[in-house]
Amino acid sequence: EFAVSMLDEFANNILDRVTQIKYGLADGDFAALALAAHALTGVAGILGAKPLGNLCEDLDHAANDNDLALIKTLVDQLVSEIQRCQIALPELRNELSRSNRHDRNCLLPNR
Repeated sequence: EFAVSMLDEFANNILDRVTQIKYGLADGDFAALALAAHALTGVAGILGAKPLGNLCEDLDHAANDNDLALIKTLVDQLVSEIQRCQIALPELRNELSRSNRHDRNCLLPNR
């Protein structure tokens, strides 16, 4: 049940985090952008979503370095990766609900 609740939490909050990141980019508020990216890094790590976590970590660092060009590239990549994760979520949630297994090391598919 913990894994399912984590997936639900991710699904319910992911778009808010992306919005925070996009607003941070648009407003030049790299501190807010870094904070939102850092929060996503943690969630991605818990879920075992390594590609998402790596992007968020890179975005966090780019924001702390004020690297606007890299931030823009990473935000585009992040949006694509989140869309990929969102597509996988319903099937994964159903699988976890059916199996009720707690021994999964990776909840979201890696590339």
